[in-house]
Amino acid sequence: MNANRKINILRICCILVIGALSFIQYYLVKNTYELTKEKYHAEVQRAIDAVRTSKELETAATQEIELLKQLTWQYLDKAITKEAFLQSFKHSIDSAKKVLDPFVQKKLKAVPILRRMKYKLAFNEIVVTIANRQDTLLSADSKPLVFFGDSFEASKEDIIASTVSNTTRKQEAKAGSNDDILLKISYNQYLDITHWTSEILKRMALIFFSAFGLMAGVIFLFYRIFKLAIRERKISEMKTDFANNITHELKTPLASVKLILKTLERAEIDAAPDKRKELLQTLARQYDKIQHLVDSVLDSSIAGQLQLPLQTINITDYLYQYTSEPIHPLQVAIEKKPVWLKSNTAALDKILNNLIENATKYAGPDSPISIKSYVVNNAYFIEVADQGPGIDPTYLPHIFDKFYRIPEKNIHSAKGLGIGLYLCRQAATQIGGTITVKSSVGEGCLFTIKLPIHGN
Repeated sequence: MNANRKINILRICCILVIGALSFIQYYLVKNTYELTKEKYHAEVQRAIDAVRTSKELETAATQEIELLKQLTWQYLDKAITKEAFLQSFKHSIDSAKKVLDPFVQKKLKAVPILRRMKYKLAFNEIVVTIANRQDTLLSADSKPLVFFGDSFEASKEDIIASTVSNTTRKQEAKAGSNDDILLKISYNQYLDITHWTSEILKRMALIFFSAFGLMAGVIFLFYRIFKLAIRERKISEMKTDFANNITHELKTPLASVKLILKTLERAEIDAAPDKRKELLQTLARQYDKIQHLVDSVLDSSIAGQLQLPLQTINITDYLYQYTSEPIHPLQVAIEKKPVWLKSNTAALDKILNNLIENATKYAGPDSPISIKSYVVNNAYFIEVADQGPGIDPTYLPHIFDKFYRIPEKNIHSAKGLGIGLYLCRQAATQIGGTITVKSSVGEGCLFTIKLPIHGN
């Protein structure tokens, strides 16, 4: 099973586990929410029951119903009109409301769970029935008359108690009729608990935060595992690429050394000093290649660990001297004004040599390479540009990584171990600078070295 397939399986497993945990968390939180809601409503019901069944309110309601009965009998006896009946009833409940409202508010405020709620008792229907004929004094479709409590728009969901008082009275026999008179008085008690959602959420805040924290922790843990798995895969791929690259880099010089050694063993070489000298020179060059390769690997292993000594140098003189004996023809545009800064010439040599070597390697020996320098504020900039094939922007964030080479599907179009640019970045860091790159496919590369000059 290859690494990519393992990563994909790990990704799918992480998603499935997170999905399962999310469902379990949702189920548990939802059930807890319903239980908390039921418990809260039960607490509210017990608290409001203690208020509405208080002796004072029950007595007031009983007295008002008795008054309402008396008014009804007066109406039936034609002692008052229906308008007078309603007017007298409204006047009565208005008077009672002035006395009862402060009492109700005091009761509500005395109970913490009821402080933000509104409570009222309202008469919503008064009907007289005689011989199957109904006379509606207060219609259920009309606006209820509030006996006491707050005035608010109430719905059926706000009803906490419904009471129907039925009173029967014998009618005096008239014209052969002795039908009973039935008086029906309906009134409801309402409680506005529009703030119940926020109260329940407040009670469940710890549970919500715990659930969220647990899920966030699990997701972060899987993210770290997934990230480490990808990192391990990249390291494994880099190790494999490095082994392949160093094998490829060593194969040619070692083959040349073996061939030269076999040639030197031949008798006729002893008789040809010039030929022997030429072979020994070739052998020395192959040795230098192998030594350079080994030194590069060793440099990459200790890069960043050594503290480089910094000297005050004239960077302008240094660049003029460096470009006077180039390893490749250069187009030069150097800041002419002397600029002094603290740096290390060996580190600068390493950076510039690697950049020019890479430009030559990938752009070709005849491709123009330019070096430009300038000052901006308290920083000195050195730019190295080529006109090579360029780099896909996708790979730019990684080209300074150790052993990183742009994927070529095992085609070694250019030699290298992927440590040159890594050494450039380490050297730039050691002298207090930075190195960045801009590139796109087909437009070459522009490397910029930034060195601090402030305070030097």
